[in-house]
Amino acid sequence: MASLKRRNEHVGECQLGEDGWIDLRHLRRSTKVEKFAQCLPHLRYLRELNLTNNEITELGAGDLAESVPLCKSLKKLFLTENEIHPGLEGSERLRETWKAAGKNEFWLFLWYPELSDYVKRKIATS
Repeated sequence: MASLKRRNEHVGECQLGEDGWIDLRHLRRSTKVEKFAQCLPHLRYLRELNLTNNEITELGAGDLAESVPLCKSLKKLFLTENEIHPGLEGSERLRETWKAAGKNEFWLFLWYPELSDYVKRKIATS
C-alpha cells in the first residue's frame, strides 16, 4: 500500500490501497473521519464523495466542515445513513460551511428528507 500521490502532492496519513480506496482501517473509529477530513483538501480533483453508512457522528460532520471549503472541486457530498441529525452542531456547521464555500446546497445530503403526508398515504395504500 502506497501513500496517495496526485501530481506530486503527498497526503500524509491517508493511504491509497490497490483497489483505489483510501485505507483508514488502522485508525480508531473516533479519528477516522478527522484524518480523512485532513486529506480532503489534497484531493484536488475530487468532485463527488459518498460517505453513506459509515457511522459518522456529529463530531465527524464538524471535522468535515473544517475541510469542505478547502476542497474546491467537491460538488456533491453524500452523508446519509450516518449518526448525523438536523439541528445539531456538527451538521449545522457543515451546512453553513458548504453554503459559505459557494457550493450548491441541493448536493449536500446529510439525511433523507421526511416524506410528506401525501406520500405516506400513497405508500400505505399501495
